[in-house]
Amino acid sequence: MKWVSGLHDFWYRLTNGLVGGNILGSPILLLTTTGRKSGKRHTTPLVYLRDGEDLVVIASNNGSDRDPDWWRNLAASPHANAQVMSKHGDVIAHEATGEERSRLWAEITGRFRIYREYARRTSREIPVVVLRTDGAAGTMTRCRDELDSYLRRNQVAFQIQHHAVAFTAQEVAASEHVSGRMVAKVVMAFADERLVMLVLPANRRVDLLRAAGALGARKVRLAREQEFANAFPGSDPGAMPPFGNLYHLPVYVDGALAEHETIVCRAGTHTDTISLRYADFLRLVQPVVADLARHPD
Repeated sequence: MKWVSGLHDFWYRLTNGLVGGNILGSPILLLTTTGRKSGKRHTTPLVYLRDGEDLVVIASNNGSDRDPDWWRNLAASPHANAQVMSKHGDVIAHEATGEERSRLWAEITGRFRIYREYARRTSREIPVVVLRTDGAAGTMTRCRDELDSYLRRNQVAFQIQHHAVAFTAQEVAASEHVSGRMVAKVVMAFADERLVMLVLPANRRVDLLRAAGALGARKVRLAREQEFANAFPGSDPGAMPPFGNLYHLPVYVDGALAEHETIVCRAGTHTDTISLRYADFLRLVQPVVADLARHPD
């Protein structure tokens, strides 16, 4: 039932898998997919096994003749997010075929015999789904862990929060139940030919003309993801923290972010944030504070 699955997800996230990460000897991950019709994100607990750096899950649906919804979602869009205990990361799914499927199916049924029974119950061939990660679950949170160490070395008081998968800064604010004015949104841009990091509250949008004036540039344009993805090793795409100094990037902060003593920012994943004092952020990053955003009407 949905409420049972929701309760499982809650305790799994709250305890980083200490509760719900293993059921009757079977390891469990949380897979978050995007609904093919609704566009909403859905999280499903699944038994998994490792295959090198990949994660493997089975679309058995308890032996039903109908594919499970999470697999139908992946068939429409293979991009998803997986949580394995305390580790999180974006994954891309593909269905194993041929020799790969034969090898994985033999390993799965040898380890989890219930899948043999599921195969007997259904007329369909049960999909074996490979979740491919960038470095697998062991490195899914490298950016977050490095940021954790950096803040501790600099004696900064901070708190890491875990939340449901959120891809936009406003979604982060909603997941953390805080005002968008407290969430530090990172926007990557080019000032003339120079890559820069702009940081502003989640509820504001960059005013490119204001930004150009503040940066002393002839032109400021938003950077495309493929133009800066390699600048943030260990970070999920679009989830980089506002500590541009760690990546040798100039940082410009909209003055409106100073309205709150504490700010919330991403920690390199779509499921983790860090809260810290705005004053500590200024001390470490030493950004240029400027007027970068469109003013609310």
